[in-house]
Amino acid sequence: MTTELAEIRAQSKRQAMDWWLVLVTQDIASTLIQSPEDGNWSLVLDARDHVRARESILQYRLDYRRWAWRRHMIRSGLVFHAGGLVWVLLLGMIYWLDERSGGVLKAKGILASQFVAQGEWWRLFTAMTLHADVAHLAMNCCMVFLFGGLSMARFGVGWSVCCASLAGLLGNLATLEIYPSPHQSLGASGIVMGTLGLVAVHSFNLLRHGWQAARFALTGFLGALMLFVLFGLDPRSNVVAHAGGFAGGTLLGLLLVWVPRERLAPGMADKLLVTIWALVLLGTWGLALRS
Repeated sequence: MTTELAEIRAQSKRQAMDWWLVLVTQDIASTLIQSPEDGNWSLVLDARDHVRARESILQYRLDYRRWAWRRHMIRSGLVFHAGGLVWVLLLGMIYWLDERSGGVLKAKGILASQFVAQGEWWRLFTAMTLHADVAHLAMNCCMVFLFGGLSMARFGVGWSVCCASLAGLLGNLATLEIYPSPHQSLGASGIVMGTLGLVAVHSFNLLRHGWQAARFALTGFLGALMLFVLFGLDPRSNVVAHAGGFAGGTLLGLLLVWVPRERLAPGMADKLLVTIWALVLLGTWGLALRS
């Protein structure tokens, strides 16, 4: 007895292979063939399974259409930037210089509310590069290397360092506003939490592909929020600066995720922002050492 065969044509070999796998999951036997005349691919199967096979393929195409936005999540290229290491070396060099000077940098650059009230505004910036001890430095360096490298890879070096520094500045301003005077604080924790805030919302651009992506964007944000709770809410640390830095980084990150990636790619704007950041750092330390 001869088995009657049916044919389902595909538009490409890849599509034919996908459909073949769909039929395998439904226990429908089929064979991939390529037409010698036009080179098109198709599936050959028992005619008795033809209707069920087409229904399975149709359901697969409907499901694939609903989840097509996932294709945008996969991209090639750098996902971690070595610029985070430069940031670590900078913080380490400033700590080393402070130790060699006998604490002069710390005395002139620490965020002291009474001196800021007298006009020494530069302490809002210089304090973000100082650390109390090696343990304090090591903790911040580890996190700025990780979160800074991730944020630099996503948003660019210039955008990342400037936004993280603005977030740290926001944390220091909140510290002056909330803590009673006189108050002193120092450390790059506000910047670290700023980079964490940038990383927390980096996947929010997936929302452009529909609200079906909201679960993945929300998962990433909640993961970063848990890290903030773990490292940022230690009662022995400056919780206000941490919260201000994380909030600032999150808000600035939300603005950046809607900017097309080609606008954030390394270029003149990114180099300009790095230059501005370096000039602000040198300028504020110059004012501190002259005071």
